[in-house]
Amino acid sequence: MDLPTKQGRIQIGGKQLDVVCTKFGTTLFIFISEFQKIGTLLEVTADAVLHQPHSKFIFSVKTLLGKDDDLTHTIGRSIAGHITEQMRQPGRILLALGLKTNPDPSTLSQILTKLDSFSVWSELSS
Repeated sequence: MDLPTKQGRIQIGGKQLDVVCTKFGTTLFIFISEFQKIGTLLEVTADAVLHQPHSKFIFSVKTLLGKDDDLTHTIGRSIAGHITEQMRQPGRILLALGLKTNPDPSTLSQILTKLDSFSVWSELSS
């Protein structure tokens, strides 16, 4: 079985981050690390907001491995929100964050912008 995968390295704020994005079924695996280790592994799922025109999603975040704190969950929700804007039916996202420190809002915005070049999630829209 051939899994759609894109990988590479991005430069943000003087740091090199390795990025791997893989799609299997309706699940995305996104790996972002500055030291080539998984670090924290999050499971992010989208729940539709009912009875709202042009509704967005509410994201449930569960820590499977590593640091379990509110800021890490917020980063997971931000990445999931960015990705699901490009999808009609978002699935489950497994997000591996191997970062020495949590990114500030500016750094997170840069990560989100550069993450688009690794998109395998547009194929989940169909």
